[in-house]
Amino acid sequence: MGVPGAISAWLVSSPSGHVLIESGPASTLDALRAGLARHGLECADLSAVLLTHIHLDHAGGAWALAQQGVPVHVHHLGVGHMVDPTRLNQSSRRIFQDRFETLWGELQPCPEHGVHGAHDGDVIEAGGLRFQAVETQGHADHHHAWHVLDAPDVCFAGDAAAMRLPGTRWV
Repeated sequence: MGVPGAISAWLVSSPSGHVLIESGPASTLDALRAGLARHGLECADLSAVLLTHIHLDHAGGAWALAQQGVPVHVHHLGVGHMVDPTRLNQSSRRIFQDRFETLWGELQPCPEHGVHGAHDGDVIEAGGLRFQAVETQGHADHHHAWHVLDAPDVCFAGDAAAMRLPGTRWV
């Protein structure tokens, strides 16, 4: 939508591999691929994608990674929606109506064998790093922050913390 930084995915790299935190929506997949290419990577090079929650602005493009064999880790309550996104797409279409495709694009089903449910405290090892799921209900009942145990000062909070659009004072 031409607003840099409004929607983000984060690449976490180690000598052993690369992990993506969030996929962003399907409408930003070209930007995601371009961002990975700037690091010499393609989607299939990722060791895993960790989603804070299943809302389309955070997880709507995860299917494109999952279909290339990238394991998707998400709150255990979100697994069913990633495998069968029918209700999530219908609800979003009802809310956003004719802006749905432009804003988010369609969440396609992820292969069931590639979606892994995480519970509070679970540790996911991917790309040579350890990520701990931290239950952060409030924004959604299917929300985790991901604490990088190998970098104790790093935690990806998703929508459990505020956001500010670049160039604005609005939080």
